[in-house]
Amino acid sequence: MILVCNAGPIIALAKIDCLTLLQQLGTSVSIPETVYHELLAKPGAETTRIVHATRSFLIVVPVPNPTDYADATAIRQLDPGESEVIALASSTLPPAPPIAV
Repeated sequence: MILVCNAGPIIALAKIDCLTLLQQLGTSVSIPETVYHELLAKPGAETTRIVHATRSFLIVVPVPNPTDYADATAIRQLDPGESEVIALASSTLPPAPPIAV
């Protein structure tokens, strides 16, 4: 399973030195570039833990532009990190199977 994570959970888990819980939940943990920059802007002991995690299991990835109008409309209300998390998660999900009506 691929996980796409926002800054909040990563910061919280880093504060209690439990970032490896994310690694245990999925085969891959991806974060958008904007989230990575948000994480590094936060001073504290957790920053060192976050940097270490990006060298071992957190994968910083570029985010494609959202092509789905519904996604683009929904993410306009969010901050850049949250918007990129949604765009990245949408781009990594397999397409939904057709629904018979």
